[in-house]
Amino acid sequence: TAADEYSIALRRSARAAESARLEIVCGATHRGFKSHLLRNADAGNSRPPLGQWPALPEARAGEALGREHSLNMKREPGQHAIDAAAMQAAIDEAKAAATLGEVPIGAVVIREGEIIARTHNLRETTKNPLAHAEILAIGAAAEKVGAWRLSDCEIYCTLEPCPMCAGAIIAARMRGLYFGAYDPKAGAVSSLYGMLSDPRLNHETPWTGGIRARECGELLSGFFDSLRTD
Repeated sequence: TAADEYSIALRRSARAAESARLEIVCGATHRGFKSHLLRNADAGNSRPPLGQWPALPEARAGEALGREHSLNMKREPGQHAIDAAAMQAAIDEAKAAATLGEVPIGAVVIREGEIIARTHNLRETTKNPLAHAEILAIGAAAEKVGAWRLSDCEIYCTLEPCPMCAGAIIAARMRGLYFGAYDPKAGAVSSLYGMLSDPRLNHETPWTGGIRARECGELLSGFFDSLRTD
């Protein structure tokens, strides 16, 4: 019917806009991280400039080349393996989102070394603008714990959180954030805003970005490439 065709056209238009934004994410993320690393190597610096931190151990993050904001957050022995497993779970969730026609972003919440919540984007499925992976994961974790305060939990996601999701991380008093690709158009952790590091707010959350950034970015670019060929 005409109404159905109009609805389909609107969805395609919205996805085209999202595609354009995330294409910038995928390209800028990869080029940015490599250039940071190469500039430091060429200069022979033993310590990178403020705000640019060296790669994390391979066992933990694979090709992590991101920046880090740490508030004395020390990793216990064996934590690197937990980090790697959690990030892999978030990537698996992102892949599951793509099979549903959702933008491939996944999130996982860890508590005491165990996954207590894992979700992915469901905005298209639920028709709910709040159904971002991080929001759903935080909600599921709070339900599991039986409390809104998640100060002993850490969240892992494949894309730098937007302002809404960063706000939820702060509101839940989460202990830490780890994410994959940076988002220069909507990222509220480092790219556009520094919400999690803002001392004016009542909680600061340590974070590490750029974990398996290339893989996370390629999930996004591959998804939108497939939409254009359909």
